[in-house]
Amino acid sequence: MPSLCRFDPGRGAALYAEIETKLELLARSLRQRYRIDRIILHGSYARREVHEGSDIDLIVVGDFPLRFHERPSLVREMSDLPLEPLCYTPAEFAALINAGNPFITDVLSEGRDL
Repeated sequence: MPSLCRFDPGRGAALYAEIETKLELLARSLRQRYRIDRIILHGSYARREVHEGSDIDLIVVGDFPLRFHERPSLVREMSDLPLEPLCYTPAEFAALINAGNPFITDVLSEGRDL
């Protein structure tokens, strides 16, 4: 389980390199376990504005076996990173895009695919 003090921003480039490696491993593991269409990194980490209390915001689009509110635990259990995933089916994500959901619009403009 991630600690309360999640990151040491003083580690600079070394911190980002370590997290990037773990994110690549997580993305690969998710794709092996589930049918994943897309993983989007967004929020303070994607903007490289990490601070002690930062978490790592992800949108994961794929076929998940559980209800919406149960899906994040599937992602969190696969990494020791302080993840805040939102997990959507492809149909749910497409509906949010088509509706012009402002949160999703922001994620798509600021985020990057893993």
